[in-house]
Amino acid sequence: MSAGLLVYCLINYNIEGALLAIAITPIIQLIVLLFIFFSVLKEYVQFSKLTFTKPMANGLLAFALMSFVSTVLLNLVEINIRTMISNKITEADAGIWTAMTNISKNYMVFSISIFSLYVLPKFASIYTESGFKKELFSIYKTLLPIFALGMILVYFLREYVILIIYPDFTGMSPLFKWQLMGDFIRLASLVLMHQFLAKKLVRNFIFTEILSLLLFYVFANYLSTNYGVEGVVMAHFFRYIIYFFVVSFLVHRYFKKQKPIKVD
Repeated sequence: MSAGLLVYCLINYNIEGALLAIAITPIIQLIVLLFIFFSVLKEYVQFSKLTFTKPMANGLLAFALMSFVSTVLLNLVEINIRTMISNKITEADAGIWTAMTNISKNYMVFSISIFSLYVLPKFASIYTESGFKKELFSIYKTLLPIFALGMILVYFLREYVILIIYPDFTGMSPLFKWQLMGDFIRLASLVLMHQFLAKKLVRNFIFTEILSLLLFYVFANYLSTNYGVEGVVMAHFFRYIIYFFVVSFLVHRYFKKQKPIKVD
């Protein structure tokens, strides 16, 4: 359906029609999926008898805010940065940066999913700082080095990656070192950040996410003046260094506020 709509709009309305088709296709897909989902779900759930308690509503609101910050605000910042690169540098550099972030997103989705499946249940059952540190260092010694080796491999094979995926973007090569270093520190930070999710520390999560996006936007605008598009990827690296230390501090503060568990 999406391909047919795209072709129809492209033939009848040129490039503007194609862009419109790309924009409205996800909306149509969402409406269809919601219709099918509720049609099936109403056979098993009696919606008229459902009631929302205040704790349930607060929980849903908290997760809605977390999702808003981590998706909507992230996309807005990335759009603004791409526009900044186009205006300050060139359209070609904006395309190179977008291609670099697309490569990063592909392997980061896989990495974050693996960490979430393992880390979240572990942290949810830990209530002491000593137990948390023991589990954290265990993860850093086992899982993190595996991803580090993978990123080193990507770095040394970067020319082949570019040739296979984006053969026209040969200028992307210098960006890999900053992107990969930033992604590695991001993974190390996200292991810590899962404590916010495990213990429902919504304010800490939202604060650190907004701080990360703000740092990225400020650093990208500043560093791109002297280093061009490479400065934007450098900003990605520098923001996660600060993010790592801020998350570490907040996790440490959380445990310091907890009352010690008495053992009879």
